[in-house]
Amino acid sequence: MQQQQSSREGADQLEIGNDNNSSNNNFKNKKEIETSFNILTYNMWLINMLIGQEPLYKLDRINGFLNHLKNNSFDFIFLQEVHRFGNLNGIINLFNNFNYNQFINGIKNEIKNYEIIESDKPFLMCQDSGLLILSKYPVLKRENYVFKSTTWRSYVTAKGILYALVDCGSFYYNENNCCDNVMNDGDKDNNKRNDKRRIVNNKMDNNNNLIHLFTLHMEAFDNDVRSKQINELVQFIKKCIQPYLNNNNKQIDNNFPSIIIAGDFNIDSIKSKQYLELINLLNENICEFKDVFGTNCKQHPITFGGEATCLDHILVNNNFELTKRNNMKDDYFYEEMIVNWKCTVDDKFEFPISDHFGVKTKLKLK
Repeated sequence: MQQQQSSREGADQLEIGNDNNSSNNNFKNKKEIETSFNILTYNMWLINMLIGQEPLYKLDRINGFLNHLKNNSFDFIFLQEVHRFGNLNGIINLFNNFNYNQFINGIKNEIKNYEIIESDKPFLMCQDSGLLILSKYPVLKRENYVFKSTTWRSYVTAKGILYALVDCGSFYYNENNCCDNVMNDGDKDNNKRNDKRRIVNNKMDNNNNLIHLFTLHMEAFDNDVRSKQINELVQFIKKCIQPYLNNNNKQIDNNFPSIIIAGDFNIDSIKSKQYLELINLLNENICEFKDVFGTNCKQHPITFGGEATCLDHILVNNNFELTKRNNMKDDYFYEEMIVNWKCTVDDKFEFPISDHFGVKTKLKLK
């Protein structure tokens, strides 16, 4: 079996021209940078099971998720376990990618207003990383990193990280065609894309506009492997933000990069000491990060009901403003909400969208 690549040869980049040069541009410049963002992360439980029972009611849950999105407004959505499988077409077709295609087409045709950042295409007889980022703001770079430290379970699901650099100084305004942009490992021809942006020497001409987005899915069963993946995460983030730092590790225009890390960490913040290992390594090697659930881990909510654990998190650095939770005096929280969406199966009964709960929050740049 061909070895999974730990990273592509470099992040896909889009050279950008002046917005005024295109009359069909999908983005509209704003006089002021947007500072508040609604965020959602959700493990969608759409994995293809090589061993064991296949997740139930996939198509019903996809349709239910899309219906919920129609009634909610998010600027950035981080998704895990939305997998494609690398079939050997015409010879071995273990899994039909119909559900994945239905999901992507549903976002494009029903929800709209999102740029879709996909994981790299899967290798033969393996799944892709199952990671997606949906952004209402233009995406300037993307990269899919697959963990080098892995188990056989993580190998066939290409567990890793999906990165996107977004420009929050622009936003979608054309509802008819703004979702034509699906960004994946094949998007190297800039002529295929409608939007125009500007990059100068691999650095943006206005770094205050930028937010670095990371979604991830870590090893579920092996703590030692997961510890190594934490170190890989730290190094990957450092690599991605390095072009936006000067020699003193400060952002080009004197503000440290704005960073959001969201996903299924498979680390229980309520009980596991590994969660503190994660936070400490991020703080020591990059900058200070905080969980939207706050620093009192014993009060973190359950996000995976099967084991009563808190595995799903949104971590942000200090560029984002903290707000105080009403029922606590000493701990600071962002506005957060556990999402427990359901769908209707065969018009007969309700079923959860996923075996995980989602995490929803509102962030504000300082």
